[in-house]
Amino acid sequence: HYASGEAWHLPAGAYDTI
Repeated sequence: HYASGEAWHLPAGAYDTI
């Protein structure tokens, strides 16, 4: 996760390829 680092406000798993 934390692919782009822009989904810090999302739950773990919500951001996988963001």
